[in-house]
Amino acid sequence: MISNVLVIGDLHEPFCLDSYLRFNQNLYKKYNCTEVIFIGDILDSHTWSYHEHDPDGMSVGHELDAAINRLKRCYKTFPIANVLYGNHDLMISRKAKTAGLSSRFIKDFSDVIEAPKGWKFHHEYVKHNNLYLHGSIGNAIKRAKETRMSVIQAALYFVIVISIKDRHVYLITSRFLSSIN
Repeated sequence: MISNVLVIGDLHEPFCLDSYLRFNQNLYKKYNCTEVIFIGDILDSHTWSYHEHDPDGMSVGHELDAAINRLKRCYKTFPIANVLYGNHDLMISRKAKTAGLSSRFIKDFSDVIEAPKGWKFHHEYVKHNNLYLHGSIGNAIKRAKETRMSVIQAALYFVIVISIKDRHVYLITSRFLSSIN
């Protein structure tokens, strides 16, 4: 049975556009979707990234609190979802490693963002011979050839869809996820 999957691009909370949730809600209804996949970068992680910080910007705690607050709308709207880890989501574990801390000191990401039990987290996710991944895991074309699966990958602020049919690889890129029909 074929099902329609809503793939939601990088949120980068707490900096996501206010209208993005409603936009995805409308797509979910319009296309009778039965599953939701968040393709990574749930958090922006600006204040704890390796980039320069804005001295007049948010503190680490304030950014995380603001992100969790905004994510609660997503939890209510999409209480069941498959969620991919993005490079921004994995930033805190990278920083801990840089500091020489054991991974045992790090809380599970789902606990950090207070995600509902219906949100299942993955580095990669496979369904109906489609491989979903975030851009930080690898090159989409290479992965499609290796796995012989269609690949849906968020990367560099656009979405790459690679479809394999009849031994040919088709590449579709879209600046915005919503423009892929």
